[in-house]
Amino acid sequence: MSEMLTAEKGKVLTAYDKAKSGRKVFLENLFGIKTFQPNITERIKTFDDVCKEMGVSPKKIHL
Repeated sequence: MSEMLTAEKGKVLTAYDKAKSGRKVFLENLFGIKTFQPNITERIKTFDDVCKEMGVSPKKIHL
């Protein structure tokens, strides 16, 4: 039989923000990476943000 634990999302996010990389990975594995990713409309504000999201250098884009 498994038991369910609950945690306040705000407290989990605060712990994540204060954690070093190893603990961040632990929390991501425990709660899922999407828990810690801001909405796309919060992440992407500029063209450089789009490039970062896509893993492309802005210098390689020809407009």
